Amino acid sequence: MSGRNYVLFSSAVFSLMHGAYGDPVLLANTFLAGVAWSTAYLFTRNVWPLTASHAAVGSFAFWIGVA
Repeated sequence: MSGRNYVLFSSAVFSLMHGAYGDPVLLANTFLAGVAWSTAYLFTRNVWPLTASHAAVGSFAFWIGVA
């Protein structure tokens, strides 16, 4: 799979996994975050910084009450 297709596919799957929340704005935001994180993965080939970033963003979202 090419880099562009990888980014689009993984971002779409990542966004759809958050579909249980039922919020279209969240789906758009998670798609954009997926684009950023999958692109970062292509450059670094390291999942751990992305995992930590996802945990931080998710914790912040719960803390401010948007998730």
